[in-house]
Amino acid sequence: MRLIRELKEIGGERPNIIIVLTGERYTERHILTTLCPKYNGQGKFLWFPDVSKGGKQTGEAALNIIDYYARKLKYESFLFLVDREHFYDTVEEQLRKHLENKVKMRVEATHDLVSGKAFLITGYAGGRVVQIWAVVQGRIKKLEEEMSDLIWFKFGERIKPEKREIRSFVKRRYPNMKGGKYYQTLLEDASKKYLEQALPGLCTALKRMEDVD
Repeated sequence: MRLIRELKEIGGERPNIIIVLTGERYTERHILTTLCPKYNGQGKFLWFPDVSKGGKQTGEAALNIIDYYARKLKYESFLFLVDREHFYDTVEEQLRKHLENKVKMRVEATHDLVSGKAFLITGYAGGRVVQIWAVVQGRIKKLEEEMSDLIWFKFGERIKPEKREIRSFVKRRYPNMKGGKYYQTLLEDASKKYLEQALPGLCTALKRMEDVD
């Protein structure tokens, strides 16, 4: 599996492409750039498109562009990343309501991949059968909680789940790091065992995506 930002990176072909939908683009792009090679099976691609179409959307609103990609560009698979802080109802129910009311998607089934953390949602949108791999990040609020867990599992050190604290730890632990790629550096140095403990939703979704033709 490989992350791309422009379709020209893979020429004129239309291989197995899964479109990434998220509001926190910079951080998630670095994370996926690192994790994709670790879950490489059938040569699939994650496309992290430019935000110009529809503008930047956060939370569930990042799903609103599905109809455009399905109807106009004829894509059917999506990876949706969202922090837990955006949910006030049960995750599954809130996602279903948003997809049906805002995206106008007819949801047929929701499969729980990791309880409360990862789901496969299937249905119809833009006149096509679509599937959405939805990953909810954070135990209570946000992604930084999972990155803090990764530091604990790998190094046995407790770090507050805040960007500043995590960056400070990474700079201290990896003094030769270049380019400010704090999360990417941490993820690259972690084994699959620790990654799957700390980020169970995302890692499970990536593994399952590779299993689907």
